[in-house]
Amino acid sequence: MDMRVGALVGLAWTFSGCGDAGAPADLRVRVEYPVAYATRPVVGASVTIDRGGVVRVAVTDASGEARFEGAASPGWRVRAERALAPTEAGVLTGHARAVGLAGEGVSSDAVSLTLTLAGPALGGLVIRELYYSGSPGVGGNHYFSDQFVELYNNSTETLYADGLCIADAHGAAGEINPGTRPTRFASDGDHVYVESVWQVPGGGQEHPIPPGGSVVIAHDGAPHQPDSPLDLSDADWETYNERPDGRDVDSPTVANLRRVIFNGGFDWLLPVFGGSVVVFRVDDPDALERVSVPGLPGRRARVPAAAVIDAVDALMDGESGRFKRVPASLDRGFTHVSGTYSGESVRRRTVAMVAGRVVVQDTDDSGEDFEVASPPSPGRASPAAGQ
Repeated sequence: MDMRVGALVGLAWTFSGCGDAGAPADLRVRVEYPVAYATRPVVGASVTIDRGGVVRVAVTDASGEARFEGAASPGWRVRAERALAPTEAGVLTGHARAVGLAGEGVSSDAVSLTLTLAGPALGGLVIRELYYSGSPGVGGNHYFSDQFVELYNNSTETLYADGLCIADAHGAAGEINPGTRPTRFASDGDHVYVESVWQVPGGGQEHPIPPGGSVVIAHDGAPHQPDSPLDLSDADWETYNERPDGRDVDSPTVANLRRVIFNGGFDWLLPVFGGSVVVFRVDDPDALERVSVPGLPGRRARVPAAAVIDAVDALMDGESGRFKRVPASLDRGFTHVSGTYSGESVRRRTVAMVAGRVVVQDTDDSGEDFEVASPPSPGRASPAAGQ
């Protein structure tokens, strides 16, 4: 999904050099794009300097510089602006969406000044990889403790994980047994109904995710050999379900998410037939509305679709579309692997590489955006399209 999630928008400027005493030197203003863009110099930016009612305007040249003759003196208010059409933004960021950028500063005694433009984040936080199917295990001993979800910053700005909630959608992934029916909540396009909810700790800016960065949330933050090739002892968080009987082991190397709502066994198990996951942000997840489901213990939470940042609907197979659990407003399609305990994940397709940053596909259709991957690769960027 293409949503702005806690983006940090900043302005930066630097000064250098001095003119010769007694000679009116030119003021040179260099304009640069944010570091996540494909190039730094900005061609065609409008630069305005203003002091005491005197206003002068120039446009940056091929080197990204605008020159103001005889203006190298302190006190000029300097502003640079550049509007990008969708095609230009697509080349520079990997996201074809119109955007306006700006930067401001004040001149000093220096003859040159550099402004770094800033603007809204293009792109957003997405679920990059989802591994729910489980591993065949040693000797066919089916193994599921190696499940994980990877969240990826697909945007041009630093985003923050603090306060994010992650949950698994309620309902069967398909006709697992004869007579299995789709969730009765499927017709509610304004909400998604979830089983359990976990929250990333933090006060707002404690857990930055830079452009092209990711965080991994593990079922169990531990090495899983020999039953699985995965080692999740370096995951960012795990879903530890503290219990009196201690059946869910707390990893000593991986921090815990906060358990908000839990409906499950001794630990958080995504359905191996198809784990549909939503990431969202609300002011108070403890205050989410709860609903009862006939025939099932506990109560499920109802999350407003407007609060959802990203969602992936993963079902049992390609014939299970009627079992969709995530509203089409959030995910028009669905994805799936070849079967349970296949050791396969679903991973977003890579569409571009911009300034060393992978840009993944995000069209709000999991059937188009994801492909089956084996083995899973948490935290490792996939190669760019065509590479």
